[in-house]
Amino acid sequence: MVMKKYWAILFVIVAITSCKKEKTDQTVAGLTGKWELSLQSDITGIHTYALGAGNTLQFNADSTFIQYRANQLVDQGSYHVIKNGITIPSGFKFDALYYNHSTFSNELQIKPDTLFIITGPVNAAADTYVRQ
Repeated sequence: MVMKKYWAILFVIVAITSCKKEKTDQTVAGLTGKWELSLQSDITGIHTYALGAGNTLQFNADSTFIQYRANQLVDQGSYHVIKNGITIPSGFKFDALYYNHSTFSNELQIKPDTLFIITGPVNAAADTYVRQ
């Protein structure tokens, strides 16, 4: 039963990330700033992270980002967002986030103080960040 649940989650993530439309780059209100990882779900389960542990992702207004895990630099570079760049079969649209000129997109959703980034079939992860 548990394995079926993970396969269902993986199927939804693949469906979401594989259907995208080309649009022009646009800014997304509220993305810039520093975010801290609080929850990650992937095929291995759900992982919670203590706030203040140094798991941050910062988006700058000049389209650069920097990411730390346990206060160690793990990634940096450029990003761009295509507004409504991902359309799933049900017709829902999500913003597409691209890192370092990649052709692979991540689903991006922003609530007032919460950021959701869903990474597709390679990592099959959904990261939840809170604004610092």
